[in-house]
Amino acid sequence: MAEGYLVQPCWFYANKICFLPVSCSSPELINLKESKRIQESMETKANHYTVNLPLLSIRNREKNNHLSASMQGRAANIGDCLFLLFSIYSFLAVIELFFDHGFSMHIPTMEQSVTSGMVAIVGPPNAGKSTLMNAFLQQKISIVSPKPQTTRNRIAGIVNGDDLQIVFLDTPGLHKSREALNMEMVRIALDSLAGVDLVLFLMDVSLPVPEKVRQEREEELAGYLTEVKSPALLVLNKVDLVDRKKLLPLMAAYEKLFPFQEIIPVSAKTGDGLPLLRQEIIKRLPQGPRYFPEDIPTDASERFLSGEIIREKVFLLTGEEIPYSTAVIIESFKEDDKRGVVTIHAAIVLERQSQKGIVIGKGGRKLKSIGTAARRDIEQLLGTKVFLKLWVKVKKNWSKDSYFLKEYGLI
Repeated sequence: MAEGYLVQPCWFYANKICFLPVSCSSPELINLKESKRIQESMETKANHYTVNLPLLSIRNREKNNHLSASMQGRAANIGDCLFLLFSIYSFLAVIELFFDHGFSMHIPTMEQSVTSGMVAIVGPPNAGKSTLMNAFLQQKISIVSPKPQTTRNRIAGIVNGDDLQIVFLDTPGLHKSREALNMEMVRIALDSLAGVDLVLFLMDVSLPVPEKVRQEREEELAGYLTEVKSPALLVLNKVDLVDRKKLLPLMAAYEKLFPFQEIIPVSAKTGDGLPLLRQEIIKRLPQGPRYFPEDIPTDASERFLSGEIIREKVFLLTGEEIPYSTAVIIESFKEDDKRGVVTIHAAIVLERQSQKGIVIGKGGRKLKSIGTAARRDIEQLLGTKVFLKLWVKVKKNWSKDSYFLKEYGLI
């Protein structure tokens, strides 16, 4: 439903003026018969006049109050003066409205089609999916770390242009697991394949893989690829870490797994190959509407992104076993506009009591370093001062507890 301002054409009766405000909450134009009826009614009341301030109508907001003054009959000298004052006041109000919102009236119309579509980024853990999406957005939306299974949820990153909108879906890594959390992560990734316009299947070509393991991985990937129903591009990532000559046998092997429309080598970290990949993506997207407003880079909430940033710092600043046993729950997220500060209380949840000391550190130093690093990134994200308070809690085997995962929105 479109929004806008519309002032119905006014009629002048000798020294009298009439403004008729019209709500623009409906995309339909004014009914011409109704408009003619109003005009005829006004003409039969040539001795009456009404002065109304134009009304502002915005979707899902309360109607603004408006001032109206009505006089009838032949006005005496005092009445004429009052009428003149009201006429000038109304005229100035209309001029102010047009100066604030443009001289041309905004009449709701169908939104112009642009090149737009959903692009799912899928692949094994640690292939660089989040790094690739962040590179396209030219800002950090998804958290990244050298450790696999960093991404646990589907996160949308939105690239906008004058005649373009691409919605990238960053997904958890595809892997085999029997744990409730990891199984849910794989389900989220596979569900992201439904209804998208294009799939980017990302592979890390920098890892040396024994032949037996390579064959097992290819069989596993072939099983995941059966879920792909949309056009797909194979993206070979981290080519900056390998000899380009070694890519040819890899490309030949992957060609046998699935009918990819193109195989494109890139480095999400250095940007090598990304312009070509962007071109190939745009060529395959349909014409359609913008799915999101042009001024937002993601559909994720600030609360969610703040939790992800805290979890990223735990990944980066603790040992090997800790990250996979860590969840972050935002218990409180309060904005104080007067003080210009956001207060966040968050709990770092671990699976074992022995892990608590590792995260807190001697004298609380490790927890303090996690909080400091997270606070800086959150302040950059929110554009305001942040007060961050962290606690460490233990919930035994939480990653296997389906009830706990659902209760806190982790799955």
